Amino acid sequence: MRYTIEHYRETCPKHGHASAECTDACQLAEERYQIEGDVSAYVPARTSGPPDNCYPAEGGEVEILDVNLATPEGWRQIVDWEKHFTDREFEDINQKLFDAMMDDDGYDYEPDDDYDDDL
Repeated sequence: MRYTIEHYRETCPKHGHASAECTDACQLAEERYQIEGDVSAYVPARTSGPPDNCYPAEGGEVEILDVNLATPEGWRQIVDWEKHFTDREFEDINQKLFDAMMDDDGYDYEPDDDYDDDL
């Protein structure tokens, strides 16, 4: 399923680096990104009950499809977004997209069990 999230980060427009690298002399500005991603359906693990009912988690893979940066002129697409974010930011973005899938009202996973209902 496709989801869109917003991501914010502070950067120094004068020096072009992230806030973690800034000194007291830097003037930080907030950058706003709109990120579209695809998240595969997630089936949570079942680890209790009879062995026939237990299985590992499946799915939940995240693929980033499109990244746009808010500018005074409007949204600007970031083509080389793989180089644009830190590993930590990628973790945050992937988690936000996964959370969007889990919070989606259209996503409702209710696992079947292998218990015999006829008893």
